[in-house]
Amino acid sequence: EKFVNIFWWDSCAEQLPSLTRNEPAVIALDASKGREKPSMLADTFAGVLWTRHPFRPDDVAVRYCGIWQPEPGRLLDYEPIEQEVYRLCREFSVVEVCYDPTQLNQMAGNLRRNGINAKEFQQGKPRLIADKDLQTAIVSHRVTHDGNPLLRQHVDNADIVKHGEEGIRLVKRAQSLKIDACVALAMCRNRTMYFNF
Repeated sequence: EKFVNIFWWDSCAEQLPSLTRNEPAVIALDASKGREKPSMLADTFAGVLWTRHPFRPDDVAVRYCGIWQPEPGRLLDYEPIEQEVYRLCREFSVVEVCYDPTQLNQMAGNLRRNGINAKEFQQGKPRLIADKDLQTAIVSHRVTHDGNPLLRQHVDNADIVKHGEEGIRLVKRAQSLKIDACVALAMCRNRTMYFNF
């Protein structure tokens, strides 16, 4: 089943003022190491930054999205991505960097050693809840974004698997389609709503 009708996502687009140092923010990271065989498509690394909406504090807003993909057959170089996370944390009021631990434990350790609050996002029931809550927020127009076309593609690529009353799981519609940024959205929104900014 499709995650959301892309028209719902498009209808959430809105021009926002530039992010300021005074707005508390959360970053979420989702990554894979990339495929080792040249014949296979490379995976992606996605990072998103959310805040509360600057004018509607019950809503949330995507204020930054970075998506990295290596050449086919190559592994991702995490170093420049890690440096980008440090830059965001220096320039903005990032209260937490949450991450999928599957590939990111080493980076998270580096972030913590450098004084950044990096927190593992559990991939069991918390993810099922986060994925469902993101879907509900998009459908009810409680999410704002700037229309980033790569982010839009990741949202549009996502299907779901239902898990009873517990929630849903975001999955790729096809192995070649990428949804890492959509997964990062779900984790980031969940943690942004957790904090009483």
